[in-house]
Amino acid sequence: WQRVPWCAGRAEGGPLREVGTHFLFGLQEIFGARCVRRVRATVTYPADRRLCESGAEGELELDGLVLALRVTTDGSATEESGGDDRYELRLDGEGGRSLLLEDFTSLRLEQPLPRGSRTMVERAPYGRRESVESVAGAVRKMRGERDGGSGLPPPRITAREAREAQAVLDAILASDGEWVVPEYL
Repeated sequence: WQRVPWCAGRAEGGPLREVGTHFLFGLQEIFGARCVRRVRATVTYPADRRLCESGAEGELELDGLVLALRVTTDGSATEESGGDDRYELRLDGEGGRSLLLEDFTSLRLEQPLPRGSRTMVERAPYGRRESVESVAGAVRKMRGERDGGSGLPPPRITAREAREAQAVLDAILASDGEWVVPEYL
């Protein structure tokens, strides 16, 4: 998964910490602070206890919404994508509709035929501020909400937002297949 030793180690690295937290920040941006009510996940590790997780599967429960969690570093997603890494967050809704966030920069609304797929944001500038603002704006527009934005980029991640993402990450790591409530401060 990672060749840099600190990113490959269980104590500080791994895909949940290195990539998963970006999705958690995106969830907070779209659904609000402390939006994750509880989690249930199973995290798998290689035999070498020094190495980070090799995968995770589970669910994140928000108010009235359950999101599937799937993280793999076994190469299966890379094979499916023709050799490229894949970073996706899919929010499945009613009536077969879903939002698909890809590579932190593109958002697609998927609907049953005859409507089909519609790209809402394509390759926004890479970076949390730029891509999350583009995605959040597209979601607000889809909901029929006015943007109401100042045109300024959203602020950088605050210490509170980082602690809230860490609380969800800690709950995922501790879950062991059971429902766990994040311990927000």
